[in-house]
Amino acid sequence: MILFDILEEHIEEADFLWQQRANALASHDYTLDELAEVEERLLAHLDGLVLGEKAAWGLIEPKLMGGGEVGEVFAAAFVALDSGDSARVEAVATSGHPAAAVAGEDDEELVEDPDEGLPWPDPEKLAAWWRTNASRFEKSGRYRDGKPYGRDALLDTLRYGHLLARHHAACELALLDPKVPYIETQAFARQQKFGLADH
Repeated sequence: MILFDILEEHIEEADFLWQQRANALASHDYTLDELAEVEERLLAHLDGLVLGEKAAWGLIEPKLMGGGEVGEVFAAAFVALDSGDSARVEAVATSGHPAAAVAGEDDEELVEDPDEGLPWPDPEKLAAWWRTNASRFEKSGRYRDGKPYGRDALLDTLRYGHLLARHHAACELALLDPKVPYIETQAFARQQKFGLADH
């Protein structure tokens, strides 16, 4: 016996948590472990939808045509892909819903500028600070948070840094050692942690 109200709750929670994940990826407040917690909750609700596959699809499919939320479309795609039903996958892909478009096309509209509204540094104070501290820095060196870039510092940022800093650290690490697989910082936390274990 399938309880449709439970499936509806799974859909609503999956939508909320997918949007929370998207916000976390653009936040200075989340670490990889905190992202993992959000994703575990998200995956639990998606598993609930997969278990109620046919009934869940019956509730989700109308949201593709009727202007469902971004997270609802993600849940539909997840259920469709897990089912292996090409007609369902095609329904998501051809729904015309903006969320079903190629990922990344309109991402800039979703992310607020974290620097907006910040005051400009006082040039005199900055110059005074530099006169006092310049001897701590090598002219040919690169720094972040006052520390020299290096493999260990970049891996620390990837493991423990806030999510916005992690993308830059992944790019820097790839430049330092192109033979090592790139850490995709938009991937699910579990996959990122697996990739970091190789470093």
